[in-house]
Amino acid sequence: MRGFSAREHELLAELTALGRGPFPAVTAGRLFGIPEQAAEDFLERLTDVSLLEMAGVGATGLPQYRFHEVVLMFARSLAGARC
Repeated sequence: MRGFSAREHELLAELTALGRGPFPAVTAGRLFGIPEQAAEDFLERLTDVSLLEMAGVGATGLPQYRFHEVVLMFARSLAGARC
């Protein structure tokens, strides 16, 4: 993943804890321990390079993101590679 920092690689691997279902940036922010806007920016960046996809808008009106199954497997391998 050229153009991504080591910390962003770690965040992508951490994001796999949310699984295949849709999630909003606020959930990712809580997982990462960062502000919602910072999480939103990161998720948008992942979406721009097709590592995440938009899953619509949730009941709260917030954009929802999700992994494609193949990308989820790849991202989980990042976590395994750090061990």
